[in-house]
Amino acid sequence: MTAAAPTHPASLTQQEAEERAALVQVRRYDIAVDLTGLLEGDTAESVSTIAFACSSPGASTFVDCVAEVRQATLNGQPLDLATVADGRIPLTGLAAENVLVVASAQSDTRSSAGILRTVDPSDKLVYVWMSFEADDARRVWACFDQPDLKAPHAFTVTAPESWTVTSNVSPDDVSPANDEAARVWTFPDTPPLSTYVVVINAGPFYELRRETGGYSLGLYSRQSTRAFLDRDADELFDLTARGLAFFGERFGQRFPQERYDQVFVPNMGGAMENWGCVTWTDAVLFRT
Repeated sequence: MTAAAPTHPASLTQQEAEERAALVQVRRYDIAVDLTGLLEGDTAESVSTIAFACSSPGASTFVDCVAEVRQATLNGQPLDLATVADGRIPLTGLAAENVLVVASAQSDTRSSAGILRTVDPSDKLVYVWMSFEADDARRVWACFDQPDLKAPHAFTVTAPESWTVTSNVSPDDVSPANDEAARVWTFPDTPPLSTYVVVINAGPFYELRRETGGYSLGLYSRQSTRAFLDRDADELFDLTARGLAFFGERFGQRFPQERYDQVFVPNMGGAMENWGCVTWTDAVLFRT
């Protein structure tokens, strides 16, 4: 049995957010994402493993998942998927320390709701971006999707062999998958982050990198817009380095990570300031 993705998921109320924040402390997320189904199809799959504490053992709450829920276990015990409704998986009889594992799939990858798959009309290459403000992380994997429940995130992403994957931090490892047509990208823990500022982008990106001001700066675009990125790269690297220096001075501390990427993606409405990996609409790479 599976639980279908809801058409009209419930919105989190302020009271619900306050009650859940008083009850739950998220220890960490370990999230495995499989993007290989997006090379020629519409479905992204994930397995979200959430370690969390409960301040009142025996209490109940819920975790958010606006996707098709294929399997869920809490502390090793399977959950009844018939109880899943409105994008929420009920969690009852919580222990002081808990591990929740949810396998899910999202096939709505064309409406820009958390994730978008785009086929470049000029060369038919496929690109995928994610943007979770304010509560769209729940559309791609199970999570406690509210900003005050921060936690480290560790991503493992399986993607087509020709694709580059970017996330909030540098990958620790990129290795061939069991399927020779894919690679597995393993990323280390992020700092404790809100669910809406984590990110995965993937595709056969054109990449430029520059070491400046003690940072490794990256710029990414579609292959079909590489000429415009090349034209603007010097200015973009210069402005980024100066911006990091400016805010480092104003806040009295450097941006605490060496890597800082900016990814220019198709069909995005503006930009999203994800930790260490900002996504921009590639409309700002002016064609003239």
